[in-house]
Amino acid sequence: MAIPNLAQAQALIASGPFRTNVQLLAVKAAVNVAGEAATTKPNVDAKRSNLATSVLSDRSAGYVGPFAQAIALTGNFVDVAAPTEAEITTSLGGIWSAMAGVSPADKA
Repeated sequence: MAIPNLAQAQALIASGPFRTNVQLLAVKAAVNVAGEAATTKPNVDAKRSNLATSVLSDRSAGYVGPFAQAIALTGNFVDVAAPTEAEITTSLGGIWSAMAGVSPADKA
């Protein structure tokens, strides 16, 4: 497993198939997040849910670029040039709260 270097990340971000996979898997993750049960952290729940709603209602898929960048720069992939569906899904789970703007104060 390897985290991409900057050149590898740039190649991924420019890759049409990678961006398409990120787009589809982000929608799938948004559906899952939208269905999450409430926790004892209402600010975290609200921010995560708001991001899910934004992803699901964004017909222009404007979220793909930021998600692709975050995944390409932080993902841990067996083949850096061709992340699998499972690897992208795991990366999405790892960055969702950060992309939603969840802060340490929200988690306290």
